[in-house]
Amino acid sequence: MSFYLKLRHLKFFTLLEVVISLAVLSMGLAGFFSLGASAQRRVANAQEKWRNQHMLMQAAEYYLIYGEDAPEIPSDVFPYQPGYSARCEYSEVEDLPENYYYNDENTRLRNVTVELVRNSDNKTLGTVKVDRYIESEE
Repeated sequence: MSFYLKLRHLKFFTLLEVVISLAVLSMGLAGFFSLGASAQRRVANAQEKWRNQHMLMQAAEYYLIYGEDAPEIPSDVFPYQPGYSARCEYSEVEDLPENYYYNDENTRLRNVTVELVRNSDNKTLGTVKVDRYIESEE
């Protein structure tokens, strides 16, 4: 038997089968890369949320340590200042029960609200509220 006759009896893939298999392979790869891109977006969003929460907690700790008369946060404590800032506001606690009393006349319960603000669009990225006993200077 000649070489040509042996080749005729072998089974080869047709052009149509090759094209279909390449189409299936390309759809699978497209799905895989799409999954990778969405995972990368989720990681970036999680990282941004963590960074915002970290900055907010840093600012809250600063304002809780220094109290109502806290100076502007220095850049070595809050190094995000060109793009971000923090605001702090003290207010009286509302809706206390009628039978609530202070152990000391010089101590009052105050509400401390700290906000993290992105300066580029003045958007509040996060808020934390803490109730704190503060000694009044009266």
